[in-house]
Amino acid sequence: EYHQLAKKISDNRNKAGLELAQKVEEELTFLKMPRAKFKVKIESIYQNGDNNIYHQNGYDKVSFVVAINNDKFEDIAKVASGGELSRFMLALKVALINIKSVPTIIFDEIDSGIGGATASAVGRRLKFLAEKLQIFVVTHQPQIASQASQHFRISKIMVTNQQHQQVVNTVIEKLDEETSKPLFPVEKTLAPQPGSDHNLRA
Repeated sequence: EYHQLAKKISDNRNKAGLELAQKVEEELTFLKMPRAKFKVKIESIYQNGDNNIYHQNGYDKVSFVVAINNDKFEDIAKVASGGELSRFMLALKVALINIKSVPTIIFDEIDSGIGGATASAVGRRLKFLAEKLQIFVVTHQPQIASQASQHFRISKIMVTNQQHQQVVNTVIEKLDEETSKPLFPVEKTLAPQPGSDHNLRA
């Protein structure tokens, strides 16, 4: 009976794995990674023909493998950079948005090595994901920051010769100034910087 149930679970996993891979690759294209490939790798734990091994999750070993710039699939943690790994995670979470998930996700370095249209696409997908989950994003990109509903500025300050981290809630009146800083690293002015208003309303 165990083997019958395990085979049924394995068949369902293989079917769901193909569907998930297709959805993730669609999201990766939206996130400006059109050449990236994603696969759910499902292997049997019966490597030596010994089928007397029993496991509560069936006889499959499941992992995620990717091919970024070629056709060779490898473990996602080995080939993806920090920014790429974050985008893979984002694509995976969007693909599984209707599946029960952890209530809060933190994305750090998701803007690593990107800008322009790619940053805008990432920002829009984060906003879409935030409709179902609580999302925290550490970013330097105004295209991403402008999609958030709340903003906090994190900076380093010196207090009695000791360095501290300061987190300040950025009110809406200051938001235009803050999101323009990564685009225009100059002394602040009274007038909004060109292009920042567009970011806020994108």
